[in-house]
Amino acid sequence: MDSNISKQIQDINNSIHKLEQKYTENIAKLSSLKKQKIMNLEEFIERKDNYIQISKATKKYKKGLAVNNADFSLKSGYAYGLIGPNGAGKTTLIKMLTNAISASSGELKIDNFSSITKESIRKFVYITEKARYPSKATVKSYYRFLLSQNKEKYPNWEKDFEKIRSHFHTYKISLRSNLRSLSSGMQKIVAIIYALVQKPDLYILDEPAENMDFDARGTMFRLLKDQINLNKTIIISSHNLTEIEEFIDYAIFINEGVIKGIYKVDGEKGPLSGIYNKVFGVNS
Repeated sequence: MDSNISKQIQDINNSIHKLEQKYTENIAKLSSLKKQKIMNLEEFIERKDNYIQISKATKKYKKGLAVNNADFSLKSGYAYGLIGPNGAGKTTLIKMLTNAISASSGELKIDNFSSITKESIRKFVYITEKARYPSKATVKSYYRFLLSQNKEKYPNWEKDFEKIRSHFHTYKISLRSNLRSLSSGMQKIVAIIYALVQKPDLYILDEPAENMDFDARGTMFRLLKDQINLNKTIIISSHNLTEIEEFIDYAIFINEGVIKGIYKVDGEKGPLSGIYNKVFGVNS
């Protein structure tokens, strides 16, 4: 074989070997960077202290106090579970924060805006425990009505709806669906899609998974988790501790209108049910 050809082949083989080494090094670096990115994600997320401020908030009815002197603040960018037994004051507190009802005393703020202001209301989407729809409303007509005041913000909402709906592909929901004809679980799916279409900074969800089946619940929590990864904030009330344990970052315990404590959910203090039992004095 010609010596020049042999040298060229050797040079090519050397170049291939160097490229293979470089490729291996880059793969290792990429893997290291991915791990570092995951470990240091908190450093790149800008969270707001006191994003939600509840100051000595009280709601009094003739029968007594539904919420008694609630006083705490929450950072943005986390999922918070509002947890307590039936009649604990969860829904009342949520309704005060969303200005669905007025507080008897105290102050509630979202991103430093009073909860009674338009600036505050624009920050969140509120999904109620029980959805109520007009008798002849379709998904499309109802969405159009709800979004009519902010048409310029949602020019592609129908495409967004279809994109999000595709995650719930096993359920026969379309823009033409009559809302009253849907099951209660499917109505909840429609409400969750509506919330996600708006892309708010804050999601306030009162028992959003109620009446959903297992698959729908899993899909909902996965989509909401994506929102947390986008630095959104979520407040969710639930009776099902096991269901939300893997989702929330913090648990806010309330009973008889009184905030019993806020706990980080990271496994160090044991399962959420154990913390619940300790807070409420339940014998396990």
